[in-house]
Amino acid sequence: MTVPAFLAAHLERTPSVSTIAAGLPFLDTMVRPLIEAYKDDPLGLADLTLFLPNQRAKRRVAALFSDLDGEGAAILPRLRTLGDIDEEDLILSGQPPAAALDLDPPAELTARRLILARLLRGKAAAQGHSADWPTALSASDTLGRFLDGLHRDEVPFSLLRTFTFEDLEEKAAKHWQESLAFLNILGEAWPEVMAANGWMEPAARRTALLSALGETIAESPDGPPVIVAGPLGTVRATARFMARIANSPRGHVILPGLDTELDEEGWARIEDPHPQAVFRDWLRDHLGDLPRRSIPAWTEETGDGAARRQFLSLALRPADATDSWYEGFSALHADGTLAKACDDLSLLTAETADEEAALVSLLLREALEVPDQTAMLVTPDRDLARRVCAKLRAWNIIVDDAGGTPLTGTFRGTFLRACAAWLDDPASSVALLQMLNHDLATWGQPVDVVRQISRRMDYVLRGPKFPDWERLCREVRLKLEDAYPQIGVLLERLSNDRATFMAAQTVSQQIESLVSLAEWLASIPDAAGAARLWRYEDGEELAQRIEGLLASPYLPEETPAEGFGALFDALLGSGVMRRRGVGHP
Repeated sequence: MTVPAFLAAHLERTPSVSTIAAGLPFLDTMVRPLIEAYKDDPLGLADLTLFLPNQRAKRRVAALFSDLDGEGAAILPRLRTLGDIDEEDLILSGQPPAAALDLDPPAELTARRLILARLLRGKAAAQGHSADWPTALSASDTLGRFLDGLHRDEVPFSLLRTFTFEDLEEKAAKHWQESLAFLNILGEAWPEVMAANGWMEPAARRTALLSALGETIAESPDGPPVIVAGPLGTVRATARFMARIANSPRGHVILPGLDTELDEEGWARIEDPHPQAVFRDWLRDHLGDLPRRSIPAWTEETGDGAARRQFLSLALRPADATDSWYEGFSALHADGTLAKACDDLSLLTAETADEEAALVSLLLREALEVPDQTAMLVTPDRDLARRVCAKLRAWNIIVDDAGGTPLTGTFRGTFLRACAAWLDDPASSVALLQMLNHDLATWGQPVDVVRQISRRMDYVLRGPKFPDWERLCREVRLKLEDAYPQIGVLLERLSNDRATFMAAQTVSQQIESLVSLAEWLASIPDAAGAARLWRYEDGEELAQRIEGLLASPYLPEETPAEGFGALFDALLGSGVMRRRGVGHP
């Protein structure tokens, strides 16, 4: 097997590690040299395996190979994501260890969430408290993340038992001590729950598969090249996997944005909150404290990014090493580097969150006016990101929000929630109009007729809340049915669905009545409601979520006397939906 000279030069070092400097487009910079290296052997590219951090990076790399190759079609390397390692990766990488293929399947997440909620309700009852299902489900999400963290960081449950109440006495509130006692009980019972269901914790399973995959690659040094590009190594299993690849004769690791400008004094004083701490720890703990200065760039840099990096490296020095700021900035100013680094940087101040979003959206909008210019908003503030996306939609600009949209806040998610809220409180004019004013609510009628009726109902239903659904129906029929006979069909169907909902004996039956109502409301003259309700990414995700709930034996047994809307919101969970192929060209 012939390896191109460019890649062979990287592979001949042990450990084989390089970096792509901060400020450069990471994936573009990583892909271009590979296309050039394999231009005389395009079939050889298919033997190369690239491990990437996530699915978004995988889709982008596939597009880059197609776009940059210039042939309209390209032979791709094997593209795998570290968060989705499975048995297939072992099989493709060589003879898998037999034990790795005998792992139990991962726990079904909906069922796990419901089981944890049941345990938390039992804990509250044992302590003399009451916990409704929405509260327990919200707490189960937090507990699930805690369990994932334990398995991801390979912390055994037994370690929790090393803490005693005396350790927490006078240091934490009483409820923290109660939580510790519950976690110790959970540590003993939860493995039994997993075994009884024939499941394995998803995080623990990924760790086991990643470890097995690293061993397989390390034990077959003569195989095709393997590159790990982009992960930070914050997870222990990932860090070990990266180290095994870096030490393998056929493996290479590309770090994103390793700071090679920072002096040794500053590097030695880095603490965990610093963005370079993860690289410092990986080089020290897994590669025998490999000297940072010995790590080369993946490819030669072009452009003026060095000045910006020197400036940022100095600005982000650890707090204990900022005594050299004056000399450092003076030196950058003296040789003109500071002015070059700050070129094109702007500072904008906003008085309100809405004004901040307006400024950002205008800058993104302006970028579209410049040929070949791209722009990105990087922010940890999810509220700001959603505001900017909403303002850009006013100009018909759809951007790719990498953080995703909460499933309950998607177009179809809001419709299902509105239907659930009305079933919970049918006499509420607000709940009824919120459901009927949704763009999906056309109940088999032409859209213009539906909107006219909704506007008239809005006018009729203003005022004090009606005492019950029957009184509300009489009022609407009296004032609108002569002008709009279709209202009779609507109210009769709503009454029937409400009666079916009230007769439900289980939460599953309540959800089924909700789905029936939503599908009927979503129908149009020439298409069934199910075809409109369960389409696109949000519809598909909601359909899978609801199917999982209906199939689960762990749903609440008792139907709530009230509060079904809150229960349904909680059952949908806090997951996010990420759109595929979205973004302005």
